[in-house]
Amino acid sequence: MKRKVDQKDVGAETSVGIECNENNESNESNESNEAIEVTDPYLISIVNALEQLTESWSAKLKNGGIKLQFAVQIGSSLSVIQQEWLMEFLQDFHVRDQEMSKVLHAFATEIPEWATRQIIQLFRKAERVKAVLIARNDVMDQLEQRMRQMEYDFWQGMLPTDENELEHVLSTWQRELVAWEEEASRERNTYNRTYGDSSRSTMKPPSAAKDLTFHTLIGVPEEADAKQVRKQSRKLLRVLHPDHGGSAYLFTWVKEAYDTYQASRIRRESPTAR
Repeated sequence: MKRKVDQKDVGAETSVGIECNENNESNESNESNEAIEVTDPYLISIVNALEQLTESWSAKLKNGGIKLQFAVQIGSSLSVIQQEWLMEFLQDFHVRDQEMSKVLHAFATEIPEWATRQIIQLFRKAERVKAVLIARNDVMDQLEQRMRQMEYDFWQGMLPTDENELEHVLSTWQRELVAWEEEASRERNTYNRTYGDSSRSTMKPPSAAKDLTFHTLIGVPEEADAKQVRKQSRKLLRVLHPDHGGSAYLFTWVKEAYDTYQASRIRRESPTAR
């Protein structure tokens, strides 16, 4: 399959793999109007999708207001009226890049806007709760299992189409997350009483915390081996990382504690220590 496209309508991102039959003797003005022959099926699908964008979305893409991958999704999956609704939705409700695919899927599957907003907020809440409960392996397993089910139902189109039933499902998710959030709040209060308020980066852990082992801090049994400790530490650090919305103070603290644990373990296991 071949497709002729005017050069001025093709973005820089779609230039790879395009065959251009240019005449070197043509003047510059003729070259600017010369057609490009696109033969790559992937590029053809991109061009087709971009041609389906409304004027507003095309302008947003050209101005760098949206990533190409999302523009392609919008053009390939949403009708003109859906694109207009999406534009209005995003003006009223801030969506992060990592949430955009969920929003586009919701619009493509005609999930109501109120439900789309609530679904995004539920996933955000779940991530916040997860960040606090990371050391509670028992509760974390339950929460992660529920999140996987939420993700599956959402992406596989398992949510009810009837709005009353959909509202009931989302309300159930909400109640479950509120219960976990309350559990997380109790964990946070216990943590702050023991270690101090982690939101203040200048604070030092009180002396009472020195009696706790690193195993207790990260939520593994005292008899856990080095492999288990490393796995749980990495899991904890991923959640606490500032780039993932975590606390820079807690991230640094846990990392330093892990480094200290590792150094101590290596010293204990070294031949000279025996």
